[in-house]
Order: sequence, then structure tokens, then C-alpha cells
Amino acid sequence: MHNKTLLVLDDDDIFHHLMKLANKPNFFKEVIHYDQVGELISDLLENQCTAALLPDVIFVDIALPVRDGYSFLDAFATLRPSLCKEISIYVVTVSVRQVDHERVAAYPFIKEYITKPVSMNQFRNIAAA
Repeated sequence: MHNKTLLVLDDDDIFHHLMKLANKPNFFKEVIHYDQVGELISDLLENQCTAALLPDVIFVDIALPVRDGYSFLDAFATLRPSLCKEISIYVVTVSVRQVDHERVAAYPFIKEYITKPVSMNQFRNIAAA
């Protein structure tokens, strides 16, 4: 359970802090934070053939400024076949809108739509999956 890397794409500093606190039992080997879609996509492209530099799990907030989480999901859908390892994607957001649930469902690689806050059980189960 302690050998996975979690990457969090979210512009909320409080959520980033909460994810670090939630990981105090070290469910994940490392928690990495991004707040910009473009920077994350660039890093995934740069490391697409180096499994050790790719995260195991990505939490994506769909409500981001500049480029929203959907732009990440679109880019990831294109990039995904060229990645040297499987990355589990979870949408983690405050949105309870049905339209967002339906839109996210169109991405077959999404493991789960989680409404914030993420519970410790969810966090633990994702790390163990």
C-alpha cells in the first residue's frame, strides 16, 4: 500500500493540505500537487515512457481556473495510450450537479466520481486498490 504515488490536480490549497494530512499514515509513498492543467500534461508527456516518474493515481478537480479538469481529461484520453503504465483517475470535486456526473461518465478510464470531502476510508481504499 505504501508504494504508490498520488498526484492531486486541484487549485484549492486547503484541499492540498488535507490530502497531505490524510496521508500521514503513509497510505501513499508520495503526494504530489499541481494546480495547473498545462503543467501536469507537460510533465506527463515528458515522462510518458518512464514508469517510475509517473503517478499511480490522479485526483482531478473539474472546477479549475484557466483550463478546467475536463480539459485535463480530454488531454489524458489522447495521451493515455502512449503512457508506459496504467494511471488510475478519480474525479474529486464539490460539484453534485447531474450534468457533471453525466459528463464524467463519458470518460471510460475514470475509476470513480467522488464528491468532496474524501473520507479516510475512500483514501485508504484507493491507496490499496
